[in-house]
Amino acid sequence: ATFTVPGTNVASFSDGAAQHLPPETAPETRLPVFERVLVVEDNMIIALDAEMIMSDLGSAQVDIAASVGQAQDLLQLHQYDFALLDVNLGDQTSEKIADILVERSQPFVFATGYGELRELEGKYKDVPVVQKPYEKDDLVEAIATFGLGEN
Repeated sequence: ATFTVPGTNVASFSDGAAQHLPPETAPETRLPVFERVLVVEDNMIIALDAEMIMSDLGSAQVDIAASVGQAQDLLQLHQYDFALLDVNLGDQTSEKIADILVERSQPFVFATGYGELRELEGKYKDVPVVQKPYEKDDLVEAIATFGLGEN
């Protein structure tokens, strides 16, 4: 396993005293707040991390689906403001879910760790992609491409 610790959570030790590094200063980005989010991810650790990130960004409800079938069931029950779709879901891809979201004109982002997006590139050329492992800043950057206005 590889663990990544953000620089803001790392202390520098000099003269035996811990000195916390200053937080990274990035230009302020105004993002839409997505009230209800669908995360389609078959790796539970990544899904829970995505849930935490979306909650930190202001989402009130984040639903997780580990398969295409679970995601389709949730899409029948709820209207989502945004979705984060893992491309590779074991023996399936999230293409069916992406098609539903496109039909509904709902924004979504693909997440991929293996370059498997090539088979979907032509059909979804304008959909933002985050490379795994992704962090909050990666999702913020992808969401900012929607240009949906201010909070």
